[in-house]
Amino acid sequence: MILPSRRRALLSPLQPAQAVQALRKAVAPRRGWQQKMFQRGSGGFMGEVRDDGFSIVRDIAYRNSFLPFVTGKIESSYPGARVEVTMKMHPAVTGFMAVWIGIALFSFIASAHAYFHASSGHGDPAQIFVPGGMVLFGFGLAWGAFLPEAKKAESFLAATLQATAELPPDPPTAMPPISRARAELTSATTTLCVPVAAAKTASASATALEPVNGSCGLSPTIASSAAKRMRRLG
Repeated sequence: MILPSRRRALLSPLQPAQAVQALRKAVAPRRGWQQKMFQRGSGGFMGEVRDDGFSIVRDIAYRNSFLPFVTGKIESSYPGARVEVTMKMHPAVTGFMAVWIGIALFSFIASAHAYFHASSGHGDPAQIFVPGGMVLFGFGLAWGAFLPEAKKAESFLAATLQATAELPPDPPTAMPPISRARAELTSATTTLCVPVAAAKTASASATALEPVNGSCGLSPTIASSAAKRMRRLG
């Protein structure tokens, strides 16, 4: 996403009920605006903790409109709990930044079009630099104020819940070309084998494979080609 946000999944050895209890001990109740006026922020986290999740924010001693609001969902996952964490700015701030950057970006595109298509060929470069600078300033301001606080929130949750970040699944390992070709050739050779019923005793019989020219049912031409290809791959 262009505007600041962050999603993480944490794995905790604590059971969901134990994770909720640990968060309730570490998270203070949310302060009202009267308390914020006369009390300095503690630097910890405040908010609400439910039986299946939480909604918290850091209690800072300064003004930061881009402070991340942290919500999480706690669910059971062997051997403990899995916590899905989402961090976003306040909806009002997100809306304001979307409008600001949108207007600046539109002005930048319109100014660039006018500059490069000016009839005189001598457009004013400031028409591009000013709106372009506003776009970059908006992104830098938002991300620069949001990201450090998001990392603090993630560290707080990891320490409180004794959790680690969930690793993405490993990508599938591609088989080397030679091994893949050898496996395909072996599969094709096995598929072409001809099962022949061979009597063992008067009361029992078994299925055996009848080799033809040492190639398990393959014609001499195919067997020769297969043998040559196997030697090349080996």
